[in-house]
Amino acid sequence: MGYSNDKELIECSSSQPSFRWAMLALMSLLYGCFGLAVTSIAPLVDTISKELSINSSQMGTILGAWQLVYIGLAYQSGSLLDRFGVKRSIAAGALAIAVSLFVRAAAVDFITLLLAVIIFGLGGSMISVGSPKVASMWFSGRQRGMATSVSFAGSILGSIIGMALTSAVVVPLLGNWRLAFLFYGALTVVATIVWLLLARNQVPGTDDVRVQDQERAGNLKGIIAIDNVKLIVVLGFSVFLLNHGLRNWLPVLLIEKGVSEANAGFMAAIPMVIGMITMLVIPSVVKSGYRKPTVIILLIIAGVTVIPLALGQGAVVLVFLVISGAVRQPLNSLLLLLLMDTKGIGSARIGAAGGLFFAISEIGGFGGPFIVGVLRDITGDAQLGIIVIGLVMLVLAPLTFKVTDYKIRDNV
Repeated sequence: MGYSNDKELIECSSSQPSFRWAMLALMSLLYGCFGLAVTSIAPLVDTISKELSINSSQMGTILGAWQLVYIGLAYQSGSLLDRFGVKRSIAAGALAIAVSLFVRAAAVDFITLLLAVIIFGLGGSMISVGSPKVASMWFSGRQRGMATSVSFAGSILGSIIGMALTSAVVVPLLGNWRLAFLFYGALTVVATIVWLLLARNQVPGTDDVRVQDQERAGNLKGIIAIDNVKLIVVLGFSVFLLNHGLRNWLPVLLIEKGVSEANAGFMAAIPMVIGMITMLVIPSVVKSGYRKPTVIILLIIAGVTVIPLALGQGAVVLVFLVISGAVRQPLNSLLLLLLMDTKGIGSARIGAAGGLFFAISEIGGFGGPFIVGVLRDITGDAQLGIIVIGLVMLVLAPLTFKVTDYKIRDNV
């Protein structure tokens, strides 16, 4: 099935200025700050839990709290992006992330740390939804897949830094975990200032998309009525359930296997490093029309690999860390590209549709860490919880067969 969208050809034509690469770099920079904020708690779970007297269920709630905020705010964030433009909206989101990091540094108990992570959810939703919006405005065809992957790679790179270096390098260098969060907050403020100075709100030579697409920026009812949207957001739920649950509790799982806290952070970064590579490659080379079978294969492998990852030891764990990262990380980009290319969505409505995607997906984003935390309190380790969230992905994976993979004319 194929179609073309004339308005998208205007917005994302082959004559787009070279500044689109600057916009992509700026978006990736802010997404990197997002990733840094997301993973910087995970390597310090045991340290922070002991100092603030937090149990595993409470920590699971903290790790999943920002995803819970997404559920209520992501669609509204997408609508605000469509209405007010990317520059101010994304800057506001980035500043909220900085505030979250500063409040983490001052946390004294479960409630204050929970509040800090909730604040992150207020800003993070704007970054997550803003990234595909920027990609859809400034890129088209196969380059749109590349742009989406590159911005997500910024998030993964930030996540790698947060996971691998926080407990092993940053905390020892600065003296304690509170100063580490202050440092990360300062970096986010600097990145936000750079964005405000350099970012543009629209593609030069086109009408302001806030006016141009007013009649199409879509209400929630109209977007939900599209069958493809409903299927894709449910698949997003399963991906976020596994990704967030595994990412937040992987260092703890490794520590339970006898790995030191510092080495657990490095090992937990392995799937992120591998995944960043596959995320840059797979969505960029897989054309529209071929994304559906790719998603099916990746979902099945991702769901299966959690079992040896949870139960294995030594070299087995290392092997499946690599496989897990390679197949999990491209899924977000591929699902968003399927959504972006869905007939009736396009660049005009991807802000609102992307907001809906993240709102539903982040139910899984909250549920993953929470489920693992609760089951760890019951069983004494993280193994069962991680296996459960992998099985949920396997149960929902067959829904992919019902997704329509629209073939979009490549204009670059």
